Amino acid sequence: MRKFEPGIKYTFRELIENSVIWFGAMQEYKGALMDVPATMAALAWAESHGKTDAVGDGGTSWGLWQINSKVWDVDEWILKDVKAQVAAARIILIDALDAVAWAVALRGSRRALLEQPDLPRQIDEVTAAQWVNIVWQYGATQFRDWIERSNDHSPDGFKAYKKEVKKPVHWGFNSRQARFATDYMRADGVIKKNPSFWKDVVVQTGKDLADMLAGKKDPPKPPPWAILALVVAGLYFLQPLTKAAGSRLEKKKK
Repeated sequence: MRKFEPGIKYTFRELIENSVIWFGAMQEYKGALMDVPATMAALAWAESHGKTDAVGDGGTSWGLWQINSKVWDVDEWILKDVKAQVAAARIILIDALDAVAWAVALRGSRRALLEQPDLPRQIDEVTAAQWVNIVWQYGATQFRDWIERSNDHSPDGFKAYKKEVKKPVHWGFNSRQARFATDYMRADGVIKKNPSFWKDVVVQTGKDLADMLAGKKDPPKPPPWAILALVVAGLYFLQPLTKAAGSRLEKKKK
Protein backbone atom coordinates (compact mmCIF):
# COMPACT_ATOMS: atom_id res chain seq x y z
CA MET A 1 0.00 0.00 0.00
CA ARG A 2 1.32 3.44 -0.89
CA LYS A 3 2.20 5.91 1.82
CA PHE A 4 -0.14 8.88 2.30
CA GLU A 5 1.42 11.87 0.56
CA PRO A 6 0.16 14.82 -1.51
CA GLY A 7 0.34 14.95 -5.27
CA ILE A 8 0.41 11.22 -6.02
CA LYS A 9 -1.59 9.49 -8.71
CA TYR A 10 -3.23 6.15 -8.02
CA THR A 11 -3.86 3.50 -10.65
CA PHE A 12 -7.46 2.29 -10.81
CA ARG A 13 -6.42 -0.92 -9.05
CA GLU A 14 -4.78 1.07 -6.25
CA LEU A 15 -7.89 3.22 -5.89
CA ILE A 16 -10.00 0.10 -5.47
CA GLU A 17 -7.67 -1.41 -2.88
CA ASN A 18 -7.41 1.84 -0.94
CA SER A 19 -11.17 2.44 -1.08
CA VAL A 20 -11.74 -0.87 0.69
CA ILE A 21 -9.56 0.45 3.54
CA TRP A 22 -10.85 4.02 3.46
CA PHE A 23 -14.58 3.26 3.28
CA GLY A 24 -15.06 -0.28 4.56
CA ALA A 25 -18.00 -2.46 3.58
CA MET A 26 -21.48 -1.47 2.46
CA GLN A 27 -22.91 -3.00 5.66
CA GLU A 28 -21.24 -0.21 7.63
CA TYR A 29 -23.44 2.43 5.99
CA LYS A 30 -27.17 2.89 6.42
CA GLY A 31 -28.93 2.98 3.07
CA ALA A 32 -26.09 1.43 1.07
CA LEU A 33 -27.51 -0.88 -1.60
CA MET A 34 -24.32 -0.84 -3.64
CA ASP A 35 -20.75 -1.86 -2.94
CA VAL A 36 -19.46 1.28 -1.21
CA PRO A 37 -15.70 0.94 -1.95
CA ALA A 38 -16.43 0.09 -5.60
CA THR A 39 -18.66 3.16 -5.83
CA MET A 40 -16.04 5.45 -4.30
CA ALA A 41 -13.25 4.07 -6.49
CA ALA A 42 -15.36 4.59 -9.62
CA LEU A 43 -16.26 8.11 -8.45
CA ALA A 44 -12.65 9.05 -7.81
CA TRP A 45 -11.69 7.73 -11.23
CA ALA A 46 -14.49 9.73 -12.87
CA GLU A 47 -13.65 12.92 -10.96
CA SER A 48 -9.85 12.93 -10.89
CA HIS A 49 -8.52 9.92 -12.80
CA GLY A 50 -6.71 8.96 -9.61
CA LYS A 51 -4.84 12.25 -9.02
CA THR A 52 -4.91 13.44 -5.42
CA ASP A 53 -4.07 17.00 -6.50
CA ALA A 54 -6.69 17.24 -9.26
CA VAL A 55 -8.42 20.64 -9.47
CA GLY A 56 -11.79 21.48 -11.01
CA ASP A 57 -14.70 23.95 -11.03
CA GLY A 58 -12.45 26.90 -11.72
CA GLY A 59 -10.11 26.04 -8.88
CA THR A 60 -12.73 25.48 -6.16
CA SER A 61 -12.85 21.68 -6.23
CA TRP A 62 -9.91 19.60 -5.04
CA GLY A 63 -8.68 16.06 -4.73
CA LEU A 64 -9.66 12.56 -5.74
CA TRP A 65 -13.40 13.20 -5.46
CA GLN A 66 -13.33 16.88 -6.54
CA ILE A 67 -14.68 18.11 -3.19
CA ASN A 68 -15.86 21.70 -3.57
CA SER A 69 -14.14 23.84 -0.96
CA LYS A 70 -16.93 26.47 -1.01
CA VAL A 71 -19.88 24.09 -0.89
CA TRP A 72 -18.36 22.04 1.94
CA ASP A 73 -16.63 24.96 3.68
CA VAL A 74 -13.22 23.32 3.61
CA ASP A 75 -10.02 25.26 2.93
CA GLU A 76 -8.19 24.23 -0.23
CA TRP A 77 -4.90 23.66 1.61
CA ILE A 78 -6.61 21.08 3.85
CA LEU A 79 -7.94 19.15 0.86
CA LYS A 80 -4.42 18.79 -0.51
CA ASP A 81 -3.90 16.13 2.17
CA VAL A 82 -5.36 12.81 1.03
CA LYS A 83 -6.45 11.91 4.58
CA ALA A 84 -8.59 15.04 4.64
CA GLN A 85 -9.97 14.18 1.20
CA VAL A 86 -11.07 10.78 2.49
CA ALA A 87 -12.64 12.31 5.62
CA ALA A 88 -14.57 14.87 3.56
CA ALA A 89 -15.62 12.21 1.05
CA ARG A 90 -17.09 10.14 3.90
CA ILE A 91 -19.27 13.10 4.92
CA ILE A 92 -20.55 13.58 1.36
CA LEU A 93 -21.02 9.82 0.95
CA ILE A 94 -23.26 9.61 4.03
CA ASP A 95 -25.35 12.49 2.65
CA ALA A 96 -25.64 10.69 -0.70
CA LEU A 97 -26.61 7.40 0.94
CA ASP A 98 -29.28 9.18 2.98
CA ALA A 99 -30.72 10.48 -0.29
CA VAL A 100 -30.63 6.98 -1.81
CA ALA A 101 -32.40 5.47 1.23
CA TRP A 102 -35.03 8.21 1.05
CA ALA A 103 -35.55 7.55 -2.68
CA VAL A 104 -36.04 3.82 -2.16
CA ALA A 105 -38.56 4.46 0.63
CA LEU A 106 -40.46 6.99 -1.49
CA ARG A 107 -40.62 4.66 -4.47
CA GLY A 108 -41.97 1.90 -2.25
CA SER A 109 -44.65 4.11 -0.72
CA ARG A 110 -45.73 5.44 -4.12
CA ARG A 111 -46.04 1.91 -5.45
CA ALA A 112 -48.16 0.88 -2.47
CA LEU A 113 -50.45 3.94 -2.72
CA LEU A 114 -50.75 4.28 -6.48
CA GLU A 115 -50.13 0.66 -7.52
CA GLN A 116 -47.59 1.70 -10.11
CA PRO A 117 -45.65 -1.38 -11.27
CA ASP A 118 -42.89 0.81 -12.74
CA LEU A 119 -41.81 1.89 -9.26
CA PRO A 120 -40.31 -1.22 -7.62
CA ARG A 121 -39.41 -1.12 -3.93
CA GLN A 122 -35.77 -2.04 -4.54
CA ILE A 123 -33.24 -1.23 -7.24
CA ASP A 124 -30.21 -3.10 -8.51
CA GLU A 125 -26.80 -2.16 -7.13
CA VAL A 126 -25.49 -0.57 -10.35
CA THR A 127 -28.47 1.82 -10.42
CA ALA A 128 -27.92 2.58 -6.72
CA ALA A 129 -24.28 3.40 -7.44
CA GLN A 130 -25.38 5.60 -10.35
CA TRP A 131 -27.68 7.46 -7.96
CA VAL A 132 -24.70 8.23 -5.71
CA ASN A 133 -22.85 9.41 -8.82
CA ILE A 134 -25.75 11.76 -9.69
CA VAL A 135 -25.98 13.11 -6.13
CA TRP A 136 -22.22 13.72 -6.18
CA GLN A 137 -22.48 15.79 -9.36
CA TYR A 138 -25.76 17.62 -8.85
CA GLY A 139 -26.51 17.56 -5.12
CA ALA A 140 -29.10 15.83 -2.96
CA THR A 141 -31.77 18.52 -3.52
CA GLN A 142 -31.86 18.11 -7.30
CA PHE A 143 -31.73 14.32 -6.89
CA ARG A 144 -34.71 14.29 -4.50
CA ASP A 145 -36.72 16.63 -6.75
CA TRP A 146 -36.13 14.27 -9.67
CA ILE A 147 -37.12 11.14 -7.74
CA GLU A 148 -40.27 12.83 -6.44
CA ARG A 149 -41.46 14.30 -9.72
CA SER A 150 -40.43 11.68 -12.28
CA ASN A 151 -41.25 8.02 -12.86
CA ASP A 152 -38.06 7.34 -14.85
CA HIS A 153 -35.24 6.96 -12.35
CA SER A 154 -32.53 5.87 -14.77
CA PRO A 155 -29.64 8.18 -15.73
CA ASP A 156 -31.50 8.91 -18.97
CA GLY A 157 -34.53 9.81 -16.88
CA PHE A 158 -32.49 12.28 -14.86
CA LYS A 159 -31.27 13.98 -18.03
CA ALA A 160 -34.83 14.17 -19.38
CA TYR A 161 -36.07 15.62 -16.09
CA LYS A 162 -33.36 18.28 -16.08
CA LYS A 163 -34.30 19.23 -19.63
CA GLU A 164 -37.97 19.38 -18.67
CA VAL A 165 -37.34 21.80 -15.79
CA LYS A 166 -34.93 23.80 -17.96
CA LYS A 167 -31.85 23.16 -15.83
CA PRO A 168 -28.46 22.42 -17.43
CA VAL A 169 -26.85 19.01 -17.55
CA HIS A 170 -23.10 18.76 -17.98
CA TRP A 171 -22.22 18.22 -21.64
CA GLY A 172 -20.36 15.00 -20.75
CA PHE A 173 -23.22 13.52 -18.68
CA ASN A 174 -23.93 10.53 -20.95
CA SER A 175 -20.31 9.45 -21.34
CA ARG A 176 -19.64 9.90 -17.61
CA GLN A 177 -22.62 7.75 -16.65
CA ALA A 178 -21.56 5.01 -19.08
CA ARG A 179 -17.94 5.07 -17.90
CA PHE A 180 -18.98 5.15 -14.26
CA ALA A 181 -21.20 2.06 -14.66
CA THR A 182 -18.35 0.19 -16.34
CA ASP A 183 -15.80 1.28 -13.73
CA TYR A 184 -18.17 0.37 -10.89
CA MET A 185 -18.59 -3.16 -12.24
CA ARG A 186 -14.82 -3.49 -12.76
CA ALA A 187 -14.14 -2.35 -9.20
CA ASP A 188 -16.88 -4.55 -7.77
CA GLY A 189 -15.41 -7.54 -9.61
CA VAL A 190 -11.95 -6.90 -8.16
CA ILE A 191 -13.32 -6.54 -4.63
CA LYS A 192 -15.36 -9.74 -4.85
CA LYS A 193 -12.30 -11.64 -6.14
CA ASN A 194 -10.06 -10.51 -3.27
CA PRO A 195 -9.04 -13.41 -1.02
CA SER A 196 -11.34 -14.13 1.88
CA PHE A 197 -9.57 -15.19 5.10
CA TRP A 198 -12.39 -17.50 6.10
CA LYS A 199 -13.09 -19.13 2.73
CA ASP A 200 -9.61 -19.17 1.23
CA VAL A 201 -7.49 -19.70 4.35
CA VAL A 202 -9.49 -21.30 7.13
CA VAL A 203 -11.87 -23.49 5.12
CA GLN A 204 -9.51 -24.47 2.31
CA THR A 205 -6.48 -25.09 4.54
CA GLY A 206 -8.62 -27.08 6.98
CA LYS A 207 -9.80 -29.23 4.08
CA ASP A 208 -6.19 -29.74 2.97
CA LEU A 209 -5.19 -30.94 6.45
CA ALA A 210 -8.13 -33.33 6.63
CA ASP A 211 -7.27 -34.71 3.19
CA MET A 212 -3.65 -35.26 4.24
CA LEU A 213 -4.64 -37.07 7.44
CA ALA A 214 -7.19 -39.15 5.55
CA GLY A 215 -4.43 -40.36 3.21
CA LYS A 216 -5.71 -38.79 0.03
CA LYS A 217 -3.03 -38.49 -2.64
CA ASP A 218 -1.40 -35.20 -3.62
CA PRO A 219 -3.39 -32.76 -1.52
CA PRO A 220 -3.02 -29.14 -2.70
CA LYS A 221 -0.14 -27.32 -1.07
CA PRO A 222 -1.22 -24.28 0.98
CA PRO A 223 0.39 -21.02 -0.20
CA PRO A 224 2.91 -19.34 2.14
CA TRP A 225 0.36 -16.75 3.34
CA ALA A 226 -2.00 -19.57 4.33
CA ILE A 227 0.74 -21.30 6.30
CA LEU A 228 1.52 -18.03 8.09
CA ALA A 229 -2.16 -17.59 8.88
CA LEU A 230 -2.26 -21.04 10.43
CA VAL A 231 0.78 -20.31 12.58
CA VAL A 232 -0.91 -17.16 13.83
CA ALA A 233 -4.15 -19.04 14.45
CA GLY A 234 -2.19 -21.57 16.55
CA LEU A 235 -3.56 -24.48 18.49
CA TYR A 236 -6.92 -22.80 19.03
CA PHE A 237 -7.62 -23.37 15.34
CA LEU A 238 -5.56 -26.52 14.64
CA GLN A 239 -6.84 -28.68 17.48
CA PRO A 240 -10.50 -28.88 16.41
CA LEU A 241 -9.40 -29.43 12.81
CA THR A 242 -7.12 -32.35 13.65
CA LYS A 243 -9.75 -33.87 15.92
CA ALA A 244 -12.30 -33.69 13.13
CA ALA A 245 -9.86 -35.18 10.65
CA GLY A 246 -8.90 -37.95 13.12
CA SER A 247 -12.55 -38.78 13.64
CA ARG A 248 -12.97 -39.12 9.90
CA LEU A 249 -9.95 -41.47 9.79
CA GLU A 250 -11.38 -43.73 12.51
CA LYS A 251 -14.71 -43.99 10.72
CA LYS A 252 -12.94 -44.80 7.45
CA LYS A 253 -10.89 -47.62 9.07
CA LYS A 254 -13.99 -49.24 10.55
